[in-house]
Order: sequence, then structure tokens, then C-alpha cells
Amino acid sequence: MLFQLDGRYWIKTDNTAIPVVQESCFDDCIEILFFTFFVFSVSYPPELKIVYALLERVMHIKTTMKRSVTLDDFAQAINM
Repeated sequence: MLFQLDGRYWIKTDNTAIPVVQESCFDDCIEILFFTFFVFSVSYPPELKIVYALLERVMHIKTTMKRSVTLDDFAQAINM
């Protein structure tokens, strides 16, 4: 999970909150969030897989999940 508290971004994984570098922008934090999934070998939460699939597409990250018609339709609707 990525969250902001007192103007600072944090990534929570396995009940531990990891502070992100103070000067990081939101895009950098999303990238670091994806890195944590890879480094800690953690799967996306099942209820948020489509959200992460959308973020992978927006961030131009190689998708790790099967194609979704719903996501394809949404991406086409917003001209992605």
C-alpha cells in the first residue's frame, strides 16, 4: 500500500511502513511500490489486481497479468 502522512509518502508491506525519500514525487512512489512487490516477491492483492494492471499500463511496465477486456475497454475510452 502507498499512503501519505504528514506530507511524506510511505509504503506499507507486511505490517511495516517504509518511508520513501522526502523529495519523491507521486510517480516515483508508484514506481517504488512496484519495486517492493518485485523485491519482496509479493503478489498483488486479489481485490486490486485490475487497479495494479491499470497502473502497470500507465507506467509502461510490462504487464504481469492476463489481458482484461474491461481494462482494454477502459484504456481505449481514455485514449491510452
